[in-house]
Amino acid sequence: MGDIIELAKMREMLHGQRATLLAEAAALAGREQADDTALKLDGSGTDTAEVATEMFEQELAAGLERSVRAQLVDINDAIARLETGEFGICEDCKKPIDPERLAALPRARRCLACQQRTESATRFHRLRRAA
Repeated sequence: MGDIIELAKMREMLHGQRATLLAEAAALAGREQADDTALKLDGSGTDTAEVATEMFEQELAAGLERSVRAQLVDINDAIARLETGEFGICEDCKKPIDPERLAALPRARRCLACQQRTESATRFHRLRRAA
């Protein structure tokens, strides 16, 4: 019975996070559209500093949008794992993910040990490419 209650809490938490991220994505998209319109209307009187600031803000918004999209993918995948009964099982080692980890990060795909290995390997490959 406790497992069913915990899964229901996780489902509720994931859907809440999904709704929040969807609202953030909509706000970012609305801001980007408003910024584009403002640039088109006010393109003549801008100086170099204003253009640089605007470009920085657009790059920041694009980065935030990518982050929101990636989080949405993770949340949608976690919801799918709930539906298939694979929620809480590490994708790599197939062992249960610590419930405390899931409580802190319900979209977690891996146990902490496997996640650390994945992140270490990613950092290693980035360093090799940069060298």
